[in-house]
Amino acid sequence: MFPQKKSPYGNRNHGVQTPKTTEYQIFAKVTQRLRFAADNPDQDRATTASALHDNRRLWTILATDLASDGNKMGESLKAGLLSLAAFSLGQSSKALKDHERIASLIEVNTSVMKGLRGEGVK
Repeated sequence: MFPQKKSPYGNRNHGVQTPKTTEYQIFAKVTQRLRFAADNPDQDRATTASALHDNRRLWTILATDLASDGNKMGESLKAGLLSLAAFSLGQSSKALKDHERIASLIEVNTSVMKGLRGEGVK
């Protein structure tokens, strides 16, 4: 094989990602923003509101997919994730007024991330 020429844009060959990998990366990005908001309570309110908005968007998209006719996930797991979605959507709204609620959102997202990595409840 010939050595590949380096691209000025960096290595763009990341391979094919699975849906689980993509979901994990999205959860990680949103959770990182929530952590920043939780760790910096004195920052401007817009940064916290933006992180919470992204969390609501993530869970809304997930819940919409879970509720669709084409979703083939098992009913038990689907029901559990829909319950987490309802909780996360409610907490995201309440966290605008009560900053301490962000911790529970981080915990839920982290649990989902562990599940996506195959580190479920043992």
